[in-house]
Amino acid sequence: MKRILSILLSIVAVVIVYGVINLVVVGGQKVWHHDDEAELDELKTELSDIENSIKGYEDLLTELEAELESYEEEVNGYESEYPNGIPEEYYEDYTSLVDGYNELLDTYEDEYDKYTSEIDFYNEKVEEANAIAEEIGSTWYVVPMPGDKR
Repeated sequence: MKRILSILLSIVAVVIVYGVINLVVVGGQKVWHHDDEAELDELKTELSDIENSIKGYEDLLTELEAELESYEEEVNGYESEYPNGIPEEYYEDYTSLVDGYNELLDTYEDEYDKYTSEIDFYNEKVEEANAIAEEIGSTWYVVPMPGDKR
């Protein structure tokens, strides 16, 4: 009975020692990488905000494309109805449509440039986050390994 108790106490002692060592190793890693992990969390929040901004640009560009198509259909309607030239009585309306189309196209191109810039910025932040995540690495644990039985 004494021998069994001694073995159990030895096992418990080994488990406690490994547990304490693991706590120290893991805790040390957490303390060591605390600032990096905080920066990574901030980057994750920023990336989420940028994703929302990109989605907003995508929605806006989709709306602008629909408006451009509408203008284009009206302009093409005039041009197909009057292949030899727009009559004077419709010319002002026609030029107004063409001017509106061109202004909207300029707006679309400006918003598209902002959209692509936002995507580039997002990709830069992803690279930054990946570099920090790689620097942090994975958490190491001390695990008891069975001895060699030679």
